[in-house]
Amino acid sequence: MMNQYLTSRVGAGQFSITFGVEIISLGVYTCHVRMVMNMKWHYASDVGTVRDQNEDVALVEEIPEGILAVVCDGLGGCLAGEVASEVAANTLRDAYLEMLEETHHPGDALEEGVRKANRRVWELSASVDEYTGMGTTLTALWTDGSRAWFASVGDSRGYLFRKGALTQVTEDQSYVWELYRQGAITKEQMVNHPMNHLISMAVGLKAELESGDIGLHQLEVTRDDLLMLCSDGLTDVMEDDAIAELLGQEGSLEQHCSHLVEEVNRISGGDNTTMLLVRI
Repeated sequence: MMNQYLTSRVGAGQFSITFGVEIISLGVYTCHVRMVMNMKWHYASDVGTVRDQNEDVALVEEIPEGILAVVCDGLGGCLAGEVASEVAANTLRDAYLEMLEETHHPGDALEEGVRKANRRVWELSASVDEYTGMGTTLTALWTDGSRAWFASVGDSRGYLFRKGALTQVTEDQSYVWELYRQGAITKEQMVNHPMNHLISMAVGLKAELESGDIGLHQLEVTRDDLLMLCSDGLTDVMEDDAIAELLGQEGSLEQHCSHLVEEVNRISGGDNTTMLLVRI
């Protein structure tokens, strides 16, 4: 079992493993790269050019059956957003692994992990004064290389990139998503919309999540598919077509993440940005 967890909160680094050799070098953001079974994964989390603290968290857990990946984005402007995102990611991981041993059903285990993550963040918010009101978005992925399950709360997203086409798998829980769903605006108009920061659901804002509060999606995946989890620091700045164009270029997963971070910071950089890629 392996857990790799970093943020750009303190310093920066790069980590890779090749036949048991560990290589570390300095960079401008935090990243991880790893191969498991026939899959590769990589993530980058960047603080941006405006904020002093990174409240995003990316986490990957490898077990023999596959990969669990999580991205959380602590609510900006709220107390202890960085605590909420870290607690949610780690609680989901622990609960998922425990539940998977009992049910052997990744979808059920993922849903239960989200519920327990929500409950833990809520309990801390209710019991520790400096954590009052904290919350986080969450998007999680489990894949064994042939199937993938996504779970989401808030507006952090899960995508499938296949044969040059980028498809959003999850659905945002936000004000602008409702406008888009109702046909009032296009998806392109969601980017840079003045109200795109308003979300309708997050982890830790209430004691228990109801069935409709967690977005759950399952799909079949095949060789060369690319799965992506990301915070809204990416999607509030770049349209899906622009993201797809960069993902479709030649290069490694590390280079894809680097190019996306550079483009976001060139355009805005006003928020933390995190993307996590899994290549089947």
